[in-house]
Amino acid sequence: VDNKNSSGIRRLRQKIEEISTRDLSLQYRVPMKWIRLLDTIVGYSDLAYLKILEVKELARHVGITSAHELEEALELFNTRGILFYLTSTEALKSIVVLQPQWLVDSLFLILRKESSYRFKSKELKRLGLEDDLMYTYKNAVASRDFLDYVWEEKAQFFIDLIMSTIMLFSECNFGEGKFYLIPSLLQNTDTDSRNQQKKGVRCIFDFSLSFLAPGIFQRLLCLLIAHKFSGGYLSQESEISTVAPWLFFNFGTIELEPGGTIHLSENTTSQTLTVLIEDPKFAPKCLAIVRSKLERINQDVMHQGLRWDVLLETSENSNTFMKLANPQTCKKTTSILACHKKV
Repeated sequence: VDNKNSSGIRRLRQKIEEISTRDLSLQYRVPMKWIRLLDTIVGYSDLAYLKILEVKELARHVGITSAHELEEALELFNTRGILFYLTSTEALKSIVVLQPQWLVDSLFLILRKESSYRFKSKELKRLGLEDDLMYTYKNAVASRDFLDYVWEEKAQFFIDLIMSTIMLFSECNFGEGKFYLIPSLLQNTDTDSRNQQKKGVRCIFDFSLSFLAPGIFQRLLCLLIAHKFSGGYLSQESEISTVAPWLFFNFGTIELEPGGTIHLSENTTSQTLTVLIEDPKFAPKCLAIVRSKLERINQDVMHQGLRWDVLLETSENSNTFMKLANPQTCKKTTSILACHKKV
């Protein structure tokens, strides 16, 4: 397909129609009242979204009175790409999105660094949120008060959406009140110089045979921060001794538990993620955590599209690595150090 002269578009359309007629999932029969509901909802396409209470009222007028049937219909419409509706949290279930562009624009109010210029400093100063704005775009950490200002009554909807679906938010305990890490706002750093200063056992997650998609490292940071602050391996007594993470767009230092400090870095040129564990005795536990988070990203965000090899350093600073055999199929109960072969 050539976007400049539109060549190939007709042939592509014909191919899509041909495949669609053979797709049994597209021949799913639905009640006529579902079609009437869809026609009614589409009639409001000039609106960005409808509240679920409004949709329930529209459904009642076409004969859909069961909450389960309505949710089933909306999930089908979502699957077909007609509208956007998720059900994993109560906040997500409260809104039916009709305009995807509104969704994107609303997310970018926070996720893009350039968005800081959109906010009116006088209004923020009047509301006592001027420091919150500066802190958000300087430290990549937003207060709940600031998110409530940006997204108003839909703040919880967007927080749940980003945390559970996109995985580019993480709740963190950086002070009193609720704060959220936003890794897309982090600054880059020189990972080579930072790695040279660190000693420990290294593990390399090598994506070079496939592709290290943009945002994977930042999502990994989010999940590890969530693990740290949600309790993870920490006991109630040991939480006090943990230190604050040190994070960049392509590098991070996180103490997963007292003494279990890891340093992570991304190299887009070599398509690798490197994890360095300061104390070798924590290597099995820390690497198991990292691997489980990568597997979750692969499952929930990338739809199993990621492929990687895992190279584990044989001893501290030896530069000799062992390749884990089929790391993505190893059982979680299997020791990460026992599932390897030399390379």
